[in-house]
Amino acid sequence: MQIRSTKGDKCCSCYSNNNNLFKYICSYIKYRFDNLFAHGLIFIIPLLVTITIFIILIFSIIYYYTDETDNYEDALWETFTRTLDPCAAAEDQGLKHRIISGIVVICGLVIIAILIGAIVTFMDEKLNELKKGHTTVIEKNHTSKIYKLNWLNISTEKICLSFFFFCV
Repeated sequence: MQIRSTKGDKCCSCYSNNNNLFKYICSYIKYRFDNLFAHGLIFIIPLLVTITIFIILIFSIIYYYTDETDNYEDALWETFTRTLDPCAAAEDQGLKHRIISGIVVICGLVIIAILIGAIVTFMDEKLNELKKGHTTVIEKNHTSKIYKLNWLNISTEKICLSFFFFCV
């Protein structure tokens, strides 16, 4: 599809070139972002810590210059508590202070949600690896003991047979 100029039959190539450039930049950023996140928790946790520190420092400076706190240490502490605990912003007074606290709380909730999601995904992947048996066994000369369960009246032969049919 080409965009035609109203002043003649010339194609407006500058718009389509900018659109292609925009698509290329977006796809490149998405590729780099996906590539970085493919490293797993080793990359995600330090990235989230860095983003959290950056947000805390930026918003503590904003708190300090809105004259809501007496010194910078109090502003830093207020920002830190609002990032990790949204209930800390319940007693804020003044519109500016509430807006800043709301932004900090939302940023903190997003960061904590991403962290929890990353940890749950990591644990799920590890549990699936354990279920499939893709782990290395380091121990040698160990034995597995199967006891006869008298109270259920199941013998070891039945357990072995059921395990055999389950694996096949």
